[in-house]
Amino acid sequence: MTGIDRATLDRILPPTAAPADWDDVIDRAGVGTRRRPRRLVVVAVAALVVVGTASALGAARVLFWNLRESPKLAYLHDGDLYVVSADGGTPLRLTRGAGCCATWSPDEGRIAYTAGRDGIWIVRVDGSSRRKVVRDAWSPAWSPDARRLAYSGAGGIFVVGVDGRGRRKLVGQGAAPQWSPDGQHLLFTRGGDLWVVGVDGTDVRNLTQTPDQDEAGARWSPDGRTIVFVRHVRETTVTGGGYEIFLTNANGTGERRLTSNDVFDGHPSWSPDGQQIVFVCGFANAHVCVTYTDGSGRRDLGVRTRNDAPVAWSADGAKIAYTASDGSGVAVLNADGSGRHRVAGVPGGAVFVAWATGPRGYLKWWN
Repeated sequence: MTGIDRATLDRILPPTAAPADWDDVIDRAGVGTRRRPRRLVVVAVAALVVVGTASALGAARVLFWNLRESPKLAYLHDGDLYVVSADGGTPLRLTRGAGCCATWSPDEGRIAYTAGRDGIWIVRVDGSSRRKVVRDAWSPAWSPDARRLAYSGAGGIFVVGVDGRGRRKLVGQGAAPQWSPDGQHLLFTRGGDLWVVGVDGTDVRNLTQTPDQDEAGARWSPDGRTIVFVRHVRETTVTGGGYEIFLTNANGTGERRLTSNDVFDGHPSWSPDGQQIVFVCGFANAHVCVTYTDGSGRRDLGVRTRNDAPVAWSADGAKIAYTASDGSGVAVLNADGSGRHRVAGVPGGAVFVAWATGPRGYLKWWN
């Protein structure tokens, strides 16, 4: 078996329109935990308070779904963006002409997405208030306070208010920005390396400095102290190297290799408590795998998926969503690997993107 060349990588992990190597390859998600964090309980209680308050006020807009309702999910099909109950039902079309890179706001009330060559747009999850934020842009990422978007654009990495005002250029070259959990830094890729920059445009640093390797798919840990990423490992072996998952401290120190597969390990996503990583393991026979961040407890959950689509835990750590390898659409299973089922209402050929981060969790994917 041989390693995967760059042309093959571009096929299985297609880049966005950004002038970058293979940067926008992995989407956000959460993963399961050994112990459910207390903050999830707090969030659920807060959601109930919001729902109850909105009901009393009548005209108030609820930013969380009612916890008694089924979790919602969003998907793109034939260029249109929809939301639907994860238990099935009649989908609600939010907009026509949507492209890739749909991402939920932290308050779960809005979705930002790339509309082909027509820039970045925002739409509420009830289908109202659709509007363009910025043109010539792709790969939107919400700030933790949901007031700004970072994005890749012609000429570098930018930040703009969700109302389209206050656009600022942070760096002149880069792609796939990701906000740190504290909202103070952006992680991005440039020239195959991982970089960070302060939200004021200062403190630009190269974290990996590997001119003979390529990194991508980087994600902050929930506490912002660690970064997970994928590296093309070019080793002088008969396999020619492969794609492996690494961890590094947020300041670029303490790098360690998490997986060792002579072909492909990719699409890593953090658990809500930062203790585990869920990822796609394998290439032609890709499966859903999980490991602890110290490299122990690696297990194959026994379901086949696609090597060009991510996998992820729900926000409460109870479920894992993935794209079925047989083309039947998006599937969900319990975190222990049991209870596999296809999500009703999602069309065949749809590709899973991510759970949202709400108290119950929502799904989104593209087709």
